[in-house]
Amino acid sequence: MVNTGLLSGSKSVKITFQLPYFTHWGQSLLVCGSVSVLGSWNVKKGVLLTPIHQGAELIWSGSITVPKGFQCQYQYYVVDDNRNVLRSEMGKRRELALPEGIQSGQEIEFRDLWQTGSDGIPFRSAFRDVIFRQSWDPSKEAAAIEANNSKFELEAESIVILFRINCPSIEKDTS
Repeated sequence: MVNTGLLSGSKSVKITFQLPYFTHWGQSLLVCGSVSVLGSWNVKKGVLLTPIHQGAELIWSGSITVPKGFQCQYQYYVVDDNRNVLRSEMGKRRELALPEGIQSGQEIEFRDLWQTGSDGIPFRSAFRDVIFRQSWDPSKEAAAIEANNSKFELEAESIVILFRINCPSIEKDTS
């Protein structure tokens, strides 16, 4: 989300990371990434996030200031008071690339969700050997459903179900 409110006299962009996540006593969240302002993958130098209660949710938030055109990879970590990693996100590292239209002084909020271990489910044999056995083309799938529906009459109680699986850790065009 882009907040177009300008910061007076600023020549940079403020990025705020926000992540809803419940922790245990003595745990904190931080964001660490591929650039020095995010610790250069050294978690001890990452940006420690601050918890804020919004209703029943605990939102962790932290900001950095970067130049226009900024790009990096980043990931969230649960750490103890000494910044020892207790847990990290699963899946691919996140990519951040500011669009060309972003102007100096703008503020950008990234509202992320924790990537849990459930992202690994599509890599298990049931998915790998059965569901992902063939490549999938949505246009062909829609045509097949349409063709199947024309071959037989559905009863009033019949329902056609199309499953779509979204797994951010699988590269595009992967079978």
